[in-house]
Amino acid sequence: MIRDLENDDVETLKAIHRESGFDYGFPDLGDPLFLVKVVVEEDGKTVQGLALKLTASAYLWIDETWGSPLMRWHRLKNLVLEAKKQAWAKGLDELYAVIPPEIAKEFEPWLKMLGLSKDRDWPKYSVDLTEGVG
Repeated sequence: MIRDLENDDVETLKAIHRESGFDYGFPDLGDPLFLVKVVVEEDGKTVQGLALKLTASAYLWIDETWGSPLMRWHRLKNLVLEAKKQAWAKGLDELYAVIPPEIAKEFEPWLKMLGLSKDRDWPKYSVDLTEGVG
């Protein structure tokens, strides 16, 4: 049976998480940014769980023909800072950027200076919910 997460499920999910051995901490499922929290219960036991947290995907456009590289860099730093402030003010606590592989290595030092860090080498998968569910 699939149902919404209940408080009693959290300890079970924490134990499942510990057993997985993955290198990230168990999230605070009380965080209001977790919009969906569901579990599978079989024979009275919680055996699976899934939580969806609201985050923001960053998209960036830069006209490389405008200004000098230094001007573009200074404007970009201010642009990113403003976006981070507005995201925080709207209640978000995490932003992410997916970098095209052909520029990732070259762009990585600049991303670090903007406060972004590569969290792990895990592949990113996504689903387009506009194409229908089911």
